Amino acid sequence: MLRRNLLVVLASFALVGCGVSPSAAAVRQAGVAHAASVTLAGGPLMFIGGGKDQDEIMKAFMELAGGNDQPVLIFPLASDDPAKSGKAYVDYLGQLGATHVKFLVPHGEPTAAEAAEVASSHGMFWSGGDQARIFAALTPGWRAAIAGAWHHGAVVAGTSAGAMVWGKTAILGGDPMATAWSGEDPAKDGVQLGAGLGFAPDLVVDTHFSQRGRVPRLTYAVAKQPGSIGLGVDPETTAIVKPDGSVTVRGHGTVSLIHVPAQAVKAPMSLRGVRLDMLSAGDTTAL
Repeated sequence: MLRRNLLVVLASFALVGCGVSPSAAAVRQAGVAHAASVTLAGGPLMFIGGGKDQDEIMKAFMELAGGNDQPVLIFPLASDDPAKSGKAYVDYLGQLGATHVKFLVPHGEPTAAEAAEVASSHGMFWSGGDQARIFAALTPGWRAAIAGAWHHGAVVAGTSAGAMVWGKTAILGGDPMATAWSGEDPAKDGVQLGAGLGFAPDLVVDTHFSQRGRVPRLTYAVAKQPGSIGLGVDPETTAIVKPDGSVTVRGHGTVSLIHVPAQAVKAPMSLRGVRLDMLSAGDTTAL
């Protein structure tokens, strides 16, 4: 397996790496060298770490959706002003050349027309904000319609909060340092975990990753779901996960993959054998 193995020590919230890592060029040339432990039951998933410089990433989204003339939908549900955010994304994709873009804001169960629009879409993009708003807005009918389109191959992309909802477990908030000291204690702003949408049940996703020092938070969340893989994505960066379980990085920053052997989790956090792989633009490996 292509690995940039680092010995991860979470002591006073510092990440200490040691060992020899292959060059980025070696990773790019070798590609996927082993069978993936994660596969998807639908189309590609794009996990975007937030940030403002998204041109390259949004162009990749349209490419995966089949081109600028294919129908795509914006779901600005995480925003505190969905209509404003939705229109901004429609205009933005239009400036990048997309010709068939619309935003949807669910209110109750989907109408027949809304369900048909979701079914015919080639891509669905989820904006940032508060991931709890996404869960609150998606009724069973909406969840079924979105899952149906994805199962038929539509690409699903999300940025920031919109990227954090697709695993079996979703991180809803919490301070990284408080998590390392106090785990899930809400009185001390520990990590908040909830049920995700389950499109990628073996992944736990965190965003704005290096920027906000979220290694302890994601590591704890992975330890609480044995067998999962943590995916930490930097701003202006995307991890594109294909149905075969391969992940490719595009953008300006890094993507971190965190593996935690099954073990009891306590607070303050004490974990053994944690592995962190770091990838950057052009790198591809299997999850």
